[in-house]
Amino acid sequence: MSNNPSGTDVEPKDTAPPSEQPDLGPHADVQESTSQSQPTPSGSQQAEASPPSSGELKYLIVEDNMINRKVMEKLLNRLGLEGQFHMAENGQEGIDAYKKNPQQCRFIFMDIAMPIKGGMEASKEIRDYEREHDLSPAVIVGMHPQTVASQVERFKNEFGMDGVIEKPVRTDVLKHVTDKWPV
Repeated sequence: MSNNPSGTDVEPKDTAPPSEQPDLGPHADVQESTSQSQPTPSGSQQAEASPPSSGELKYLIVEDNMINRKVMEKLLNRLGLEGQFHMAENGQEGIDAYKKNPQQCRFIFMDIAMPIKGGMEASKEIRDYEREHDLSPAVIVGMHPQTVASQVERFKNEFGMDGVIEKPVRTDVLKHVTDKWPV
């Protein structure tokens, strides 16, 4: 565990040499869970070889702010994930999308503060649903303007998030988390 200039801990667990790790910088902290078991990828790996169809949705972005949704869309497209994600505008829509088809929501980017139902409550409800239905856990990465270490630990321990990234989200941070938890 290292201490970066912003004062929050970054715990990369990748095996790539340091020269291949993204420069996360002071405003792009990735806070990762060490107490949660890591989800296992599900589905076929052929999505990498061919353009995705609507049946290959894997990512769910739950974000109430239209500009932030557009930014996430642009960044995911830049990473070659075009057509592999869908969006929800609040926590309840995110829960509904997950319950409708968990296999299309293997990786969830969850805004923390949203109307109707916030990201913490939505994440907890998704984790409860997974346990009740014996589902392999999705990756849930919270998105928050500040990654205060004590808050981040609460997001992970109480609400089942696997990690938290800082907003505004940067491409290198997004690549780091999607590489860390491939789906």
